[in-house]
Amino acid sequence: YWGTAANDALGALDDATLAALQRTGCTAMCDYPAWCVIEPEEGVWDFTFLKENAKRLQAADLDYNVFCWIHFPPKWYQDSERFVPYENMETGDTIEQMSLWSPDLPRVFDVFYSHLAEELGDRIAFLRVAMPSEYGEIGYCAGMTNWLRPQPKAGIGYWCGDVYARADFRRKMLERYGSLSALNQAWGTDFAENDAVALPDPKACQEGFADSAQVRRRWSDFVDWYNEAWVECMSTVTAIIRRHFPNHEQIYSLGYASERAAHGN
Repeated sequence: YWGTAANDALGALDDATLAALQRTGCTAMCDYPAWCVIEPEEGVWDFTFLKENAKRLQAADLDYNVFCWIHFPPKWYQDSERFVPYENMETGDTIEQMSLWSPDLPRVFDVFYSHLAEELGDRIAFLRVAMPSEYGEIGYCAGMTNWLRPQPKAGIGYWCGDVYARADFRRKMLERYGSLSALNQAWGTDFAENDAVALPDPKACQEGFADSAQVRRRWSDFVDWYNEAWVECMSTVTAIIRRHFPNHEQIYSLGYASERAAHGN
């Protein structure tokens, strides 16, 4: 779809592959259904390729499972007003991945998994769930998937600069401290109104980290929020998928590039 796949990397199962899976003791095979391929035009869904793979696996007495990539949206969605991309809070750069703070994300997951359940529900043994980032793991953009989906601005950074992320940060921090005055006291800031509460400057926090307990508090509050956003998104997505697959096991990939703060893992 993005013009980056090799001609022989179409993912279709042939007899040699099935025989190798059986010979090596595999019990299941995973497909990577991509939203951009399954719905290339809005409202036009095609699961034919996936159904054929599932059919061939089950005929060979192998289970079929899926790892659905929804975070790289189709071109038609990316061009719409609904698309909210990740935004680097320091540079303002955006990437071609859907922000986990997008208000449209729950609807997108709901629609996708409703179609998946209708078309393949009885053929799927279990679900690997791809979260909105990179390889579907828990963690923010590190530029690892540029080879698959070209993203000129992708790389390590704090990808929480969109308006919905900033609003969520303000709300959560004010809830944590109970009032603007308590927040200012804890952080050593002088925000005059609730709407002025801002994300911290990573460079300034790094410079003042050793000498100021208030700087350390503000930075640790930010990192807690940055990590916890994944837990909240996972909870939302899990509940959505369970409505369509009430009896299927859901598996999430927790590994990532590293545990540095910018990766959010």
